[in-house]
Parts: sequence; C-alpha cells; structure tokens
Amino acid sequence: MGVLAVDRVLTRSAVEDVAQRLAAVLREVPDTGVKLRGADWTVGEAAAHLASAGAMFVEWAGGTYRPYGSPSREGLAVANANRLTEFTERDGARLADQILDTTQAFLSQADANPRAQRLRTPLVEL
Repeated sequence: MGVLAVDRVLTRSAVEDVAQRLAAVLREVPDTGVKLRGADWTVGEAAAHLASAGAMFVEWAGGTYRPYGSPSREGLAVANANRLTEFTERDGARLADQILDTTQAFLSQADANPRAQRLRTPLVEL
C-alpha cells in the first residue's frame, strides 16, 4: 500500500473555505426545491446529503466504522436515497449551519488523530 503525503494545514484551510462558501450560497437560495442542473437532486436534497453525511465522516475520522450501503455506485445510490428519506431537513439556512457544524467536528476529530492512524470507510481504508 502506498503513502500519500498531505499538507494538513492547507487541506484543513481548503475544507473550511469550501464549507463557508457553500453555507453562504445556501443561506441565499430562496427555494431549495430547485433541481440542480444535470442532477436528479434538488439543491435542498444535495445540501441535506452533505449535512447528514457529515456526521458519518466525523465517526469514521474518529475510528468508528459504520457501513453505508454496498460499496458500488448502485449500492451507494440506494443508501443515499434512503438517507434522504429519513433526513427531511431542506431549509437552506439550517442545512448551512449543520454543514458548518459537522465540518468543524470532522476537522477537530481529524486534528486529534495520530498521524499514522488507519481509518476505515465504506469504500476505502485510509
């Protein structure tokens, strides 16, 4: 298995920047029921996916493995559809807050990890 060197400071900064920019956009969207161009999801569904998936990434970063669908495109699509049925929030401002909260929780957990810690996700071991 190879080793990928990552500049954690730059990566952390980029993740925070993307989360902040996404949250700002979501706060300005008047109707999250609008379909995303070229996608099956609405703005609200895509944001809900990010908000709800963030909690799983926090768990995985903490070393807790929880399966999520089968590790195939089709399996993940089914798991995502099921999750969107269970996670019903679609308000842009509330989703923005949740995305920012889970992003910070993820980054805090990642910062606390020993550099050599191995982590398992449904698709790959890191």
